[in-house]
Amino acid sequence: MVGIASISARFTGQAGLRVTFTYSPNPKFRELESNVRNQVTFFVAALAISALAGAPPKEQYVGPDLKDGKVLVRSVTILPINTMVKLWGTGLQGELEPGEAKQLKASLSDYAIKILTVKGCHVPEDPFTAVALDNAPAIASALTIVQAQYKSLESQLFHKPKLVREGRYGMGEIVAKLNPGHTTDTFLFMDAFGALTTASEKARRVVKGPANTAKEALYLNLTLVDASTGSVLYFAKTTTGGNFIKDPGHVEHSLEDSLRDFTCASHTTE
Repeated sequence: MVGIASISARFTGQAGLRVTFTYSPNPKFRELESNVRNQVTFFVAALAISALAGAPPKEQYVGPDLKDGKVLVRSVTILPINTMVKLWGTGLQGELEPGEAKQLKASLSDYAIKILTVKGCHVPEDPFTAVALDNAPAIASALTIVQAQYKSLESQLFHKPKLVREGRYGMGEIVAKLNPGHTTDTFLFMDAFGALTTASEKARRVVKGPANTAKEALYLNLTLVDASTGSVLYFAKTTTGGNFIKDPGHVEHSLEDSLRDFTCASHTTE
């Protein structure tokens, strides 16, 4: 997720799968592509290890400042979302095009706004559109740095998430440069990784037996960061089965699970 959601690339891995990694086009940040390639390798590998190890599909970690009410969240700004999609198959036929990754990104944004609003959060309009960033080079530059720092932090969050509950993670006050008007309390980072299977691959695996049944799932890492201090307030990682392209409801379920233990300060229950 390095950069400002600005690089489009394809990365072909092993076992006949292709990863589609999408960002909004912006040639100013193409030099970051080599870094993105390395970070994609981590994210895919981490998810694969998690799946093989039988990690719990739904995990939420609340930081002490949020849990104890020292930090009150009333507004959440969604940062540019990183989406990757891989297609299991024996050949190139039927592989995903970037459109599916963009569709996943749009679904995540729409459902995140919906769910956060229900939880009493104010979600400002996207301040990180291509047009907005072109008109605010200082914010664009800060966003590049923040997302690079987050990618490094994310690996730690993924492997040692319980330290969030001890308040051990933070990004520093660089994040405040994304919020010059103090219009938001927190920033929301999302990394989504989707696995789908071609029809021919599904048929091939069925023939090989139940143990080889093809899996389709959406993996989501979600982090809430204090917009002033950079402290990590909340982290969640979830796995939701199903074809999230044909049925976007799987995206909504994934976000609902991820935000299960989070509520904005202005939220009231009847």
